Formats: sequence, structure tokens, C-alpha cells
Amino acid sequence: MFTLAAGTQYPDSEVHLVYDTNEDGKADLAMTYVDGGAQWWRNLSTAGALNIAATTLTREGNTARTQVLADFNGDGRVDWLHTGPPGIEIDFGDGAGGFTLDSFTLAIPGTDSNDNANIIPGDFDDGKVDLIAIIGGAYEGTVGHTDLYHNDGMASSPARCTSPSSRSPQVFPPMASSSKARVTTTSTAISI
Repeated sequence: MFTLAAGTQYPDSEVHLVYDTNEDGKADLAMTYVDGGAQWWRNLSTAGALNIAATTLTREGNTARTQVLADFNGDGRVDWLHTGPPGIEIDFGDGAGGFTLDSFTLAIPGTDSNDNANIIPGDFDDGKVDLIAIIGGAYEGTVGHTDLYHNDGMASSPARCTSPSSRSPQVFPPMASSSKARVTTTSTAISI
């Protein structure tokens, strides 16, 4: 049923995300780049010949241990969320295979270069992509906790919500407004 694909143009690294970023009908890959970083690879394969080519779109070490793809700003294009100090960064997608680096940053207390937050996106109330952030409990046996970051989609003021525990409200600063944001695809590489 399956055979190993022919061709030598394939990166020797771990795959984190699979998504057709340039909408050509072929799955592109985000793979490990240095320790804890990421690099996008473009799928240029033809029938019977594997060809996955490196792009210059990279995130340095310890800035992409957890990665998620979703439409966070409601413009209909997939955006790239990755974790690293100071918490998370979202690079807005252009729909043609590129991302605007450092489009949005959210500091998440209790995270650092090795203790990144694990992120799960979802709509928990109003049609916009909110974030569940799982913090701690990964490396040193620390007690972890989970916070919910609410996306209100407004361009002028931060949103607030109460996390699932009795912790204080969390702020997910606003991005572009939209009536309905959707999760295009979701992949999470859990850091362990």
C-alpha cells in the first residue's frame, strides 16, 4: 500500500506542521530549525519525485517549540503561532506562502526559553479563536496550570476572561476585528 518516496530532496529533521501555505495543492512542512526553532519547507514534488525545498522563513532556536496554525485575526488566511520568550508570537499569513514575522506578541508569565506554554486554540464563546495555554509541569516536575486567553477581536482594548481555575483574569490583547474567525487547521507539537 505504501512505499518509500523516491527523491533525495527531503530535510533531515522533525516535522511539526503540515499545511499548504501557498495554496498550490501540495502540503508544505514546518520542521525543526536549530534547537527549538522552525523552518518552512516548500513542497515542489512532481509525480514520482519527492522535492521538499527549504525556504528562508525561519524562527530561531527556542522560539517555536510549540506551533499552531489558525486564522487568529479573522482575515481568512492561516496564521502561524509559535511559543518562545516572552510567551507566544503570531506571524500573520499572506495566503501565498509567507508570514509577516512578529505580527503579534503575547507575554505569558511563567514561560522561558525551555519552559514554553503548550497552546490549544478553539472558539470558547463567540466565534473568534481563543487560546488555552498550559504552563509549567513539563521539564522540572513543577506544578502546572492552565489559563484561557480570550480573543475579543477588537482593535483598541484588551479582552479579559477568567481562566478555568480560580486564577485572575487573563489578557489576550486584540487583533483585527471580524465577525467570524475560523480555525483553518490545527497542529500542536507538545514540548516535553
